[in-house]
Amino acid sequence: MKSPQKSSPVIVYYWGCFMHGGTGAHVRVRQQLDWLVARGFDVAFYSYEDGLKPGAAASSDDAWTEANQAKFREAYPRVRLVLETPSRALKLMTWIKRRAIMLGLSNCQGVLGFVLPGAAPELTKLYRLYPDATVLVNYVEGAIQIGRLPAGQTVIETHDLQFVKRRKLNKARAASLSSMLRMRFELSVIDAVRHAIAITRNEATVLETLVGDDKVLAVPSYMRPDDVALPTAASGPFTYDLAFVGSDNPFNVAGFRAFVEANSKWLSRYSIALCGKVCGVPEIQALVERNPNITSLGFVEDLAGLYNQSKAVLSPIDGTGLKIKAVEALMHGKPVFASEHTMMGLAPGYDACVFQLDRERIERLLADDKEREAAEAAIREYLRLFFRESEQDKLFEALQGREGLPPAGENLADCSAGVAGLGLHG
Repeated sequence: MKSPQKSSPVIVYYWGCFMHGGTGAHVRVRQQLDWLVARGFDVAFYSYEDGLKPGAAASSDDAWTEANQAKFREAYPRVRLVLETPSRALKLMTWIKRRAIMLGLSNCQGVLGFVLPGAAPELTKLYRLYPDATVLVNYVEGAIQIGRLPAGQTVIETHDLQFVKRRKLNKARAASLSSMLRMRFELSVIDAVRHAIAITRNEATVLETLVGDDKVLAVPSYMRPDDVALPTAASGPFTYDLAFVGSDNPFNVAGFRAFVEANSKWLSRYSIALCGKVCGVPEIQALVERNPNITSLGFVEDLAGLYNQSKAVLSPIDGTGLKIKAVEALMHGKPVFASEHTMMGLAPGYDACVFQLDRERIERLLADDKEREAAEAAIREYLRLFFRESEQDKLFEALQGREGLPPAGENLADCSAGVAGLGLHG
């Protein structure tokens, strides 16, 4: 395992608290932070106290309550937690940056470096403390959510291709104006920064074609084979035949509902555990009422215990990126019955442990212990292949760049040019 010869500073940005692991993004951020700490980086974590993206109006489950701050400091005693209180200036700055990039201003680096006075005082202090830090931003959208962003020192963890995700959610045409503007925004930001991290090899290939091979790093997981206690075969007894773990993401809701409704007659013979925020969605609650074989468990603290009680896991969902819950199930030794999209996000070699959502295949595995045990054995070999796909060593080198930030109290020299068309001055 490589570690920096000298602790290289990294500032990580994610807008809210991730400690409860309620979404795939939370899991990804936590693995990311674990990786940075284990590799010896000097890490500061920058976030918003209310857990909201600047400009969002609703309350957030991701707020940094005192309890959440205590959990963070217990889990990461060596990581500096820096919380900003979003100001009106910060929200206005986010709005300005989004419009400027979508309108196609050529100097995207200047736009990212622009900041309104007083918009992000805690970030300014952090830059003074870490003048040569690399900034690791979660989500492309995150690049406009924080104050002055030094594009040449920035690495963006994309999580997924948002312009594809939004198109699917809105059922928009690929060539619609909204889709094209979203794509322009995302590609402009990625092209302006030093590196972008893709969560799957497929998405890395798309981005490499559009912005260049040397800019994109494929990191399906921040774990390595020697970090993972490979699962051993489960012996039962089992409380559930199948399990589905998911947030209230629309893709989770639509996918699980469609799968159950299309197959409810034969599925009624099998017990299904449902857990996560998806349980609180009204249409899922109605689905559970109509299907007594489904047990709605809500938020489950001990997912390992749930997986141990289940024979296999369902992932009948669409969307973008890697389905982290599917990988999590494999890491707990559970075969997965998956949608085509879930399979597309996985590295090749999964055929003996990840299967199509086929009735005959599901019934056979649930009825035959030997077949299930063979799939569990195949998981251990597949995980070794999966974790080898990750370009972590390249990411490690990228995060040690020391090109330096501009003085913390100043805007980047080209910011005024980047936003001149908007009649603003840094």
